[in-house]
Amino acid sequence: MIRVFFLYLLPLLLPTLLYLGWFLIAKRRDNKGLPPLTEGPWVWLFGSGLVFMLAILAYVAVTTGAEPGTDYHTPVYKDGKIVPGGFK
Repeated sequence: MIRVFFLYLLPLLLPTLLYLGWFLIAKRRDNKGLPPLTEGPWVWLFGSGLVFMLAILAYVAVTTGAEPGTDYHTPVYKDGKIVPGGFK
């Protein structure tokens, strides 16, 4: 679940969370010059979050994993302990 949060949810929501944080701080300082929250740049925030998420997924896809043709051994239960799997 933590992987889903860091790879999908956080990058997708980070621009929106930053905007909302800025909006709340700006609203406390000065109420007069801000448009209503409903008129925010929601399409741009969603689009930038989507681009950010895709960039992180591409980075993870390129930098992790094993070489093609490598054998994967599944985890096994041996002598009362679980021996982790991996690529060999």
